[in-house]
Amino acid sequence: MSGNTSILEGISTVLSIAISLDIKLPESGSSLINFFEESLD
Repeated sequence: MSGNTSILEGISTVLSIAISLDIKLPESGSSLINFFEESLD
């Protein structure tokens, strides 16, 4: 379980960064978010 928690925390951190970048770089941020959405499918 701890391993899964670490992965979720990592994804949350990266998504937070992606959202922050999305404000400055809409295209790059959207690409990162789309990448994670595809990875979760």
